[in-house]
Amino acid sequence: MNLSSGMSSQATGEVLELIRNQKEAPRKQVYDPEKPLLLGMSKAQAKAVRWIGAIAAAIFAVPILLFHALNKHDLTSSLIFDGIFGLFVLLSVLLLLAPNQRYLVHRGQISGFSLFNRERAICAVSEIDGLHSNLYDVMLKRNGKTVVRFALGGRWDNRVFYQYLETCFSDRLTLVTNRTYAIVYFVLGVIGISAGVVSLIALTEAQDLLLAVPILGIGIVIFALGMITRAKCLTISREEVAVQRLLKPTETVPISSIERVTCVCNKEIVLPVYRVTWYRDGKQLLILRDVTKENVARLKRFPWCSFEQQG
Repeated sequence: MNLSSGMSSQATGEVLELIRNQKEAPRKQVYDPEKPLLLGMSKAQAKAVRWIGAIAAAIFAVPILLFHALNKHDLTSSLIFDGIFGLFVLLSVLLLLAPNQRYLVHRGQISGFSLFNRERAICAVSEIDGLHSNLYDVMLKRNGKTVVRFALGGRWDNRVFYQYLETCFSDRLTLVTNRTYAIVYFVLGVIGISAGVVSLIALTEAQDLLLAVPILGIGIVIFALGMITRAKCLTISREEVAVQRLLKPTETVPISSIERVTCVCNKEIVLPVYRVTWYRDGKQLLILRDVTKENVARLKRFPWCSFEQQG
């Protein structure tokens, strides 16, 4: 392998050894640039995800095969049926391949191992300029773009590297919306838009228009809702707050202008997550849901005029 970061063959060998052994680290393990860390899922998690992906792909693929094997169907019904179930098959395959993603952190460099263990250089640890975390994932940013994403749980290496990054970004916190909602909205929106467009193309009777138009409209609205949800982002850096929303320029305001921050625990979810709201000039500036208790604790470090936590 030829890596631009100068990754040595010895480092690659250490990675393969880590994959084979996957031993737990001591309780007081800390990040050491000379000791390689392998970010990714644990063996148990990877096995569970692969089984779920394989079972889901089979469940959605069988109806497609039966649909075409039993009877001949017109082009419109075939496109709708294959499009809907084919989309879920594709998502299942992506889930099946998800555990293959690994990241090696060694000697100040980050490399990625993707499908078939192909290795590629990503960036230096010192080039990371942003740290995002939500309910499940940790996202590392460079020049405003996500370059590394790994599970908050999983291997012990994940926690060791995450704790190191938290110390590096103790004076900065970036919160984003849970991407799960956005993905669900996008999938449902694509299904609705596709079904509406196909129905309009295959329109045979005027009364079918009463069904096709609402389906198309609902699909567009749900897809737009996904874009709105995905675009919500708030970055707190020292004494400033930068708010990013869809179709609006990034708004930067001083922390002193934020009247209060409220954190309300969502008791309907087993995991302790919070809905956080920022207020300015008597109005809501931004609302983010599914904020973890770790990020709520980090929020407390900043000099808010008023900080309220419930639950």
